Amino acid sequence: MTDFSISIIIPCYNAEEHLASAIQSIIDLEIENLEIIVVDDGSTDNSITIARSFDKIQLISQANSGPAAARNRGIEAASGDIIGFLDADDLYPDQKIKIQLDYLRKNPDTEIVSGRIQCFGDQSDHMYIKIYEDAAQKTMLNFHVGANLYRKNVFDKIGGFDVDLRYAEDVDHWFKIVEQGINYHFLSEVTLLHRRHHNNMTNVSQGIQNPYFIRAIKKSMDRRKKLDKFDLPNFFKNSLSKR
Repeated sequence: MTDFSISIIIPCYNAEEHLASAIQSIIDLEIENLEIIVVDDGSTDNSITIARSFDKIQLISQANSGPAAARNRGIEAASGDIIGFLDADDLYPDQKIKIQLDYLRKNPDTEIVSGRIQCFGDQSDHMYIKIYEDAAQKTMLNFHVGANLYRKNVFDKIGGFDVDLRYAEDVDHWFKIVEQGINYHFLSEVTLLHRRHHNNMTNVSQGIQNPYFIRAIKKSMDRRKKLDKFDLPNFFKNSLSKR
């Protein structure tokens, strides 16, 4: 019996190939007091039908607005004390929620607990190989929100994801975390299995992604002008330098 209630939000857009596996990876953890919220972001494939095939899934549909808007919609609907995210093509590893909840329980001042990301799939060497901590296991520290669990009040402090950013919204999100002094911790364990495949959003050209990345940095610099002090964490510097 867990003393936390947990909401896991799955933003989904044309994810029929992998959505069922993502949902099942959460169900297989057999966590009590858990709700799974699928936010369909205007899919034109069978994603909605797949989501509806699972019992006790809360399904929200919206016009296509991007992953940031979908995650925000899920946060608004979530009833849990703890919030997690899982992209529709990724998986939760065994024990993910258990080990992160154990840490939050033992460390009440920690607001976000994260961990390692392990990449898999036929394009797992595509873009992250430079920042793998373990090249054989393909593990790393990076900005992927799916590796995290959040106390829900974090979003009262930093706000939601920036809907103006179709890309790099995760970078902007992490900037907000460190700018606001949110207490976070990285575990040594893998807390997200990140699938690299031909349809990943981040497979589009750098010419498309870079303007959003630059905008995320500019937004952060503007916010920092109001801060007395700001130190960029080492993991952040390392990840940014490899982009």
